[in-house]
Amino acid sequence: MRTLGHHRSIRTWLALTATSAAAASGLAVLGSTTAFAQTPPPDTVFFAPGTPHTAVEGPNNVDSWQVAEFVDTGALATCTPADYSADINWGDTTEHSAGTITCALQTDPDLGSIAVYTVTGSHTYKDSGDFSITVTVTEPDTTQTSNSADPDTATISDATISSTSSTSLGGGGEGGTTEGARVAASAFFLDQNTAFADAGTVDPGLTATINWGDGSTSAATDISWPDCGECGNVSVSGSHIYDANIPATKPYSVTITLTDDGGKSASSGAADTPAIADAALTADANKSLTATATKAMTAVVGSFKDPAGGQATAADFAATINWGDNNSSSGTVTQT
Repeated sequence: MRTLGHHRSIRTWLALTATSAAAASGLAVLGSTTAFAQTPPPDTVFFAPGTPHTAVEGPNNVDSWQVAEFVDTGALATCTPADYSADINWGDTTEHSAGTITCALQTDPDLGSIAVYTVTGSHTYKDSGDFSITVTVTEPDTTQTSNSADPDTATISDATISSTSSTSLGGGGEGGTTEGARVAASAFFLDQNTAFADAGTVDPGLTATINWGDGSTSAATDISWPDCGECGNVSVSGSHIYDANIPATKPYSVTITLTDDGGKSASSGAADTPAIADAALTADANKSLTATATKAMTAVVGSFKDPAGGQATAADFAATINWGDNNSSSGTVTQT
């Protein structure tokens, strides 16, 4: 029960709502609570001011909330809840639900018995956010009145997220890898919001990033419901190619962070972090050259391939040419 439990609160509430309704319709505004108490407007539904509610996202998180309270001046002293129906719009784009209406008589020294109706309902807010709960009451004569001017509100916060595994590295990642090789990373998490479990999906508000430890961060390529028993209910994975120019001996710590759109997050790190080694070069077939004694020669004397692929540049390499006559010189490296 809201502020209607005290007779002064009842009269004040009725006076304020009547005054507001009269002002909105251009009618004369009643001068005082006492005046209204003697002459209530005929056959009008008035709602109590809206109140705030809070909950955590997840299944069945709204259990019999009182979402509205009203009186009907057309039957001010009679409790007949079966004569009314209530539609609850929970504000989260899901289907409306029917409210349960109950009634209790309260006594006011000026107005006598007052039938105060209460609307309750249950719901699941699957995701976090701020919502307005609009209740529309249908009277016996089919007149409909809504509390949309001052509805109850719901503030739904994120459920807790935790990691259930360390980050696993694949594709040559654990213990080290070579430049240009793709390293895969994955981890499992537990999201306490299980509202999407029946559909075998994860909260659509979840995002994940992977910090690869080399100064780069990328979005995870997959966030999904895993089929792994008790490992958790969220699987996150992604992959990365380490640049050819990073220090080869440095371990690179890989961390996956899962974040909900309301701000809650959890992180998982790799137990074995990769050290990136230079990939071995592959020489192409030897070339046969023809030269004239005592005359300078410029020619392509060899070629090689680097597994780093497009990440490698000519500036990454230095070449020395042994001409076979006990003379050596620096070569110029170009990229094709």
